[in-house]
Amino acid sequence: MKEKNGLKELITIVTSHPDAEARRYAMYLLGMVGDSSVTGCLVSALRDTDKGVRARATIALASIGDVQPLCDLLKDADWKVRYRAAEALAHIRSPASQSALVEALSDEKDHVRYMAAKALGGIGGVSAVNALISLLKDQNEFVRRSVARSLGRIGDPVALPPLLHALDDEVCEAVRHELAGAITACRSSDK
Repeated sequence: MKEKNGLKELITIVTSHPDAEARRYAMYLLGMVGDSSVTGCLVSALRDTDKGVRARATIALASIGDVQPLCDLLKDADWKVRYRAAEALAHIRSPASQSALVEALSDEKDHVRYMAAKALGGIGGVSAVNALISLLKDQNEFVRRSVARSLGRIGDPVALPPLLHALDDEVCEAVRHELAGAITACRSSDK
């Protein structure tokens, strides 16, 4: 009973305390508890006006590890919520989130595409390779860097020709660096 009252108090702080620092700390404590009964509160906190609270909610959601609510949030109207959901999924690294993350690669917001690509690299799913390859020409350099890094982490030799082609066309030095690393990784796994 005492524990439930403590959770209720923390939820009250997260949902209504005027001080963002207090909300962040309460979010931290909820994440430490790791109780899936607070998932709804944490999901709501992804809409908080304070960026730090949203970041703390992301970490707490990842620590609980409940993939389905996060996959559902990848379709939310608010891009910041979609971004944070993809970030939490990147921490969880569950193959169960792969198809939702592949779908998020076509998001209109570059931040979401970047984080979805990063998450897929952490999961390591070969079935995501073709979707990632399609973003090697994304207009945003951070998306291209994330895609190259993820393709390198996955290491599927199928990505080698598109990576080589992308390297020939790339003008951004930071992206070229990631492409070169991905090429090396794919060549190593081809042997």
